[in-house]
Amino acid sequence: MSQSVTYTFYAEVGGEPATGLTPTFSVFREVVSGSNLLNSNLPTISSLGDGFYKYSFTWPDVSIPGNLPLSYLVKIDLGVSVPSGERYIINRIERHDYLPAIVGSIQESAEAIKVKADSLIDSAELLEALVTRLLDIEEGNWEISNNRLIIKDSGGVKITEFNLFGSSGQPTSSNPYKRELTYQKPRPTL
Repeated sequence: MSQSVTYTFYAEVGGEPATGLTPTFSVFREVVSGSNLLNSNLPTISSLGDGFYKYSFTWPDVSIPGNLPLSYLVKIDLGVSVPSGERYIINRIERHDYLPAIVGSIQESAEAIKVKADSLIDSAELLEALVTRLLDIEEGNWEISNNRLIIKDSGGVKITEFNLFGSSGQPTSSNPYKRELTYQKPRPTL
């Protein structure tokens, strides 16, 4: 998971905010190995106005053979012709700078997982209740009496009741052709 971190700096020339500059990286040095990352992997620096500038760096996408970069020393050339003390901005950027973004992403993922887990639990509980109902019907008792089919669970509690009709549409207790629901114990729902 790559995480981009935005870094900022302020530039002044002659005590005034330095606006309209096109700063560039003159050094982007990995602290442990000393390797200089001066190639196409460098971020672009853009102006925020009033002497403020920014660049974004995506840490996990950068690799130096043999190690994982933990921090960089960055020297930014403001590109102005003034004494060298005002021409450069120095930054140290750290890999752990992107941890707050990762924590936020993990929290979002955890919430999404929790919502899905809760939904799965609800579905499992509903499925269990429906299977229990089917088992109550299968393992329970039924009787035909007064042109009605009554189905009870094994404890004797009525689950459902139907009026029975013959093929001509007349109520019957023998050789039923059709049934119509008259009572149903409420089924579990989500």
